Amino acid sequence: MEEIEEGVKGMASDKAPGSDGFTAEFYKQGWEFLKEDILNMFTEFYEQGLTAESMGASFIALIPKKEGACCLKDFRPISLLSSHYKLITRVLTSRLRTVLHEVISSNQSAFLKGRQIIDSPLMIHELLHHYKKRGLKGMILKLDFEKPFDKVSWAFLNWMMLQMNFLSRWCEWIASCISSARYSIIINGSVHDYFKGSRGLRQGDPISPLLFDIVGEALCALFQKGQEKGWITDMGIRDIRIPILQFPDDTLLLCDGIDEGLLHSKALLSSYEMMSGQNINWEKSGLFGVNAHAIAQDLATSILHCNRIQLPSSYLGLPLFQTKNNKAQWNPIVEKYQRRLEGWKGQLLSQAGRATLIRATLAGIPNYWLSLIPCLANVAKRPESIQRRFLWCGTEQKFKYPLVR
Repeated sequence: MEEIEEGVKGMASDKAPGSDGFTAEFYKQGWEFLKEDILNMFTEFYEQGLTAESMGASFIALIPKKEGACCLKDFRPISLLSSHYKLITRVLTSRLRTVLHEVISSNQSAFLKGRQIIDSPLMIHELLHHYKKRGLKGMILKLDFEKPFDKVSWAFLNWMMLQMNFLSRWCEWIASCISSARYSIIINGSVHDYFKGSRGLRQGDPISPLLFDIVGEALCALFQKGQEKGWITDMGIRDIRIPILQFPDDTLLLCDGIDEGLLHSKALLSSYEMMSGQNINWEKSGLFGVNAHAIAQDLATSILHCNRIQLPSSYLGLPLFQTKNNKAQWNPIVEKYQRRLEGWKGQLLSQAGRATLIRATLAGIPNYWLSLIPCLANVAKRPESIQRRFLWCGTEQKFKYPLVR
């Protein structure tokens, strides 16, 4: 009961309700009245898994990604899950977090306690520095997975959990949760008939990110096996032993050669696609060389059927470059400041309102970059000037002497 109560307290109160119409706030306010019924629901789940079809039912709202959206790929599907279902998977998630770090390799940096999004950019910057310092040649392949959560094979997920020595009862619980998926698409405000899902992990489900890590571990295991067979070279740089850095749909693959190493890597990627059900979008994927000749890079892109990336590029929102830190590389941050200000009507805000916006929004924009790259003195002046003019003038175009230094 304590475990369930912690799950209820941890649920966000303002999330949109699913098909049952009840929000998490309802369970929090009526906990004393509802707790016995909820405990009975968990007892039934413990013995039989998820049996009620209504728990797995969810509405899908189609959100257009751009103006004039006409194709299916132009829409982003947002699923609304019932609070009953999210409570069950939240309790399962709290249990899974206690052991998952033991079976997921350090090459994955998403969704696990003690690992941060900054870990992968730090590793790749260290690799670029290592290659540049020693004059080594290599290729870095930036992979983009097409709708990674939506295409996960349920059978493969179950097989992966069995390989990691999860108990059969646990696997049955997870299988009952993900296979209960029933969807109804909301079109013009109307709900249509339900249809069953056959693969994929629902985004918004508390346990989906951790299950995705389990599936992604197969890719790491494949490259580890390839390393043991001598097909893939050990990178030999501290934590970067296996040449792959994984984050849900942005994965970096490191190749020290353009011939056999590249072909072996492509074969392992194809094996992972066939097993897991995921697909690599080669049109959005790209490759760039480190101290490699342009001809060699063109040959590699023709083998992989991907694009060639020109440095400086970006990975997980941070720049990748081989040159020294300079003023031009900070232009995206300055442009981000300007884009934010364009949408605000500074003249209609009080000075206190503008100060609040600066503290809440503008001031935090460069923090992510600063965790990896030191800011140059001449770069720092530009964002400060933008904030100062917005505070005192309400716009960046005008100038007014500040009344306080």
